[in-house]
Amino acid sequence: MTALQRLGRLSALFPLLALCALCASTPLACGGEPVAARAARPRPASPAPAPAPVPPAAPPPPAAPSPLTAGSTVALVRDGDVTLALLADDEARALRVVALDTTGAVRALPPVPLGARPSQLVASPEGRVYVGLHDAGAVVALERTSGSPFELRETRRAVTGGDPTGLALTPDGRTLLVTDAAAAQLVGLDARSLEPSFRVDIARSPRGVVASPDGTRAFVAHAVGGVVTVVTFGAGAPQTETRPLQLARRDLPKLGPLPLLQTFVAVIAGERVLVPGVAVATGDASVRTRGSYGSLAELFLPSGSFRVAELAVDAVRPVPDDATAGAGLLAESCLLPRAAVTDGAWLYVACAGPGRVAKIDVSAGDEAGRRAHAWAVPYAVPDGVGGLAVDAERRLVWAWSAVDGTLSALPMDVATTPEQGGVARGGPACPPPAAALRVRDPVAADAVARGRALFHGTLNPSVSSDGRACASCHVDGAEDGLTWPTPEGPRQTPMLSGRLEGTAPYGWSGARPRLADHLKETIRRLGGTGLTDAERDDLIAYLLSLRAPRGTAPPALVAGGAAVFQSARTQCSFCHPSARFTDRQRHDVKSRATGDKAALFDTPSLLGAGLTAPYFHDGRYATLAELLEKADGAMGHTAQLSADERAALEAYLRSL
Repeated sequence: MTALQRLGRLSALFPLLALCALCASTPLACGGEPVAARAARPRPASPAPAPAPVPPAAPPPPAAPSPLTAGSTVALVRDGDVTLALLADDEARALRVVALDTTGAVRALPPVPLGARPSQLVASPEGRVYVGLHDAGAVVALERTSGSPFELRETRRAVTGGDPTGLALTPDGRTLLVTDAAAAQLVGLDARSLEPSFRVDIARSPRGVVASPDGTRAFVAHAVGGVVTVVTFGAGAPQTETRPLQLARRDLPKLGPLPLLQTFVAVIAGERVLVPGVAVATGDASVRTRGSYGSLAELFLPSGSFRVAELAVDAVRPVPDDATAGAGLLAESCLLPRAAVTDGAWLYVACAGPGRVAKIDVSAGDEAGRRAHAWAVPYAVPDGVGGLAVDAERRLVWAWSAVDGTLSALPMDVATTPEQGGVARGGPACPPPAAALRVRDPVAADAVARGRALFHGTLNPSVSSDGRACASCHVDGAEDGLTWPTPEGPRQTPMLSGRLEGTAPYGWSGARPRLADHLKETIRRLGGTGLTDAERDDLIAYLLSLRAPRGTAPPALVAGGAAVFQSARTQCSFCHPSARFTDRQRHDVKSRATGDKAALFDTPSLLGAGLTAPYFHDGRYATLAELLEKADGAMGHTAQLSADERAALEAYLRSL
């Protein structure tokens, strides 16, 4: 090993030092139990499906919640004297309706069928409900019918195309903001007519969106990429700016910050925008590991740590590694943050995997104050909570798990300081919900459902030694946009959705012809103790159920691009034949990089190619355009194409 390589290996380990404080003692889960023990023991049964009383109202919160309306999978609306919780149920392809009446009871009402999988919903002050529909590529507006019982009917529909994912209303209620996860765009719709008012390109993998209090800006969270997009509205077309979202390490500033990933939501708290996420350190991808994915796993330290980034209206403030709410408590227990709401003083974050919602103090107005006071209490909830809503009238936060089919009421006034008899750092005791209602039976316990739970389960020693879940790297079944050091060399995380069936062999090196064998090797590298044969079969059933994302591209270009792709001039289709877009062979395309053990690589499928940047096994090309420009000769022939032909070819690849 050369001196330079030794320095590279040492540098790959430096990111660990910023996280060592999180590993000084065994992390504890609810009740002071070690997280490994909690993950290993059987999970408790979900709450029984029975109406439950809701605690009486308490004094108002210390800080008023933001009046802004951002989408989630649960929304509260008024129907006369009754508050209704509307729940996006993607499994049932419907909205569930739960009445929270003045008698203090919760009861399920008939659902509202949608005919497609809902993403988020948001309600206007007038009671109009907007719902994004994943597989329909549309947004619908629902309004209350006259008479009784409560019923919603569709009054408007906008075909947005792609995958409408995040929704929000501007403060004046005139514009509905929609993130399109497939097209990587923010779409503006007139809130009354649902006619489009603008469409702008933003960074990849957009999720939640929220508007600023004055309506001049929108903030978009992105599941991967370590960025937030700020969209500014003015007299002309909206202007976009992509800003890095990173963890600043004060102890080793010269090594650079860590990207904040798994950022699904942005919320407004006073003058701040709060973005929960996970800071991830991969290590030096050019230095081969002994047997793991990432240098962190080799020392059995966390591969990521929970953080809350703060944005001002006009600036992004990097998050210091010692200034994060609940860092010691949540580093291993919230590796998949999926939803968040705030009452102005507290931030509530829903964590996928082991069911919990974190309550984090964000009341201090200055950084020093937040470092001194910020910490958290976790609530125990069913697995799979993906939506939260603040109920200021009842002093509750409602948490909805579409996987479990349960709506839980979390008391906002649970003791949260040692003086109140609450829980201090390092020894949490998870308060149970004040009420829980099973609005439908859990997803049938078939192989796909069991595999879904395995895929998203964090803190499972059968899968990994550091708490990572499959979904930690394969976000929503796709990928994290990162390149990791491995025993074979640098490897970019590949997409799984729609790319596994009929595409063997597996892995960038194409070394394993059976998916079961590839999973076994992957878990071994993650330090997991291993799955049983039955568990592995369940996981495979879930993986094969994932469909490729909806590709989007200008139709006028796609037909011409298809002709270019199939032509003998480019030879693209020689290795990427139609159907699965892979010849299932290994080739030397002159792409061997520093750290690679071999030069042969498996031909990847191109399904969903427009959503999987960066490109090549080591992520060397940031965009499809760069790949088509620079990979000529070694992989197909594209340098001779005109600018129009190359644009058409790129459009065709984005449509797959």
